[in-house]
Amino acid sequence: MKILETIANMLIVSFFWIVCSIPIVTIIPASVALYHTSNKIIFNGRGQGVMKDFFNTFKDNILIGVKINLIYLIATFFVFVGDYAAIQIYKWNIFGLLYLILAIIVTLVYAVSLIYIPAVISRFYLKIIDTIRLSLFFAFQNIFISILNVILLAFIVLMIEVVPLVLVIAPALYVDLTRIGIEKKMQKFIEDNNLQDNLKPVEEENDKQEEISSTDINSRLARKKSK
Repeated sequence: MKILETIANMLIVSFFWIVCSIPIVTIIPASVALYHTSNKIIFNGRGQGVMKDFFNTFKDNILIGVKINLIYLIATFFVFVGDYAAIQIYKWNIFGLLYLILAIIVTLVYAVSLIYIPAVISRFYLKIIDTIRLSLFFAFQNIFISILNVILLAFIVLMIEVVPLVLVIAPALYVDLTRIGIEKKMQKFIEDNNLQDNLKPVEEENDKQEEISSTDINSRLARKKSK
């Protein structure tokens, strides 16, 4: 029964994600709600219910989510154009090959940072630039795992193209396959930088949400960088 309940909740939260992602500019806030609800309720048994937690999280993060979404949509355009140009000219000479290598590196940085954006927004209250910085920080802590997460996402997208029905559970399934590693990184970051004392509790009904300020994050990242 527990397995069936988990699968049913995964189907429900995936459906919510699909519907909320339709406007395109809301993909990131929908992904934040997906990550939060899947990690907190479906796989940890906490919270106030799938529907309530999903839409509360979506509503609470829609402003910053849409702004970051627009930034990444613009970045997607330039990455696509750059990659297309690199593919066209890489055979011309050594500079074309160097341009292709640069395009691959930029695409990789873009992709691995995007993987961590929903998790970071779901856990921390930060400014836009700090959210992206922290996402990159987590991504490059273990770049090999981050690349595997990108490959897994690409594989799931390919599976959806081959078997569209996979879409009904794919969003929640992807979160389940990647969340443990992501959560360990975030928790280790909090513990290593003594951020427990800087957590600002936000009271919710029958639950608490943790908030960490941009100042706290900036001071910890600067300290790590200077070591």
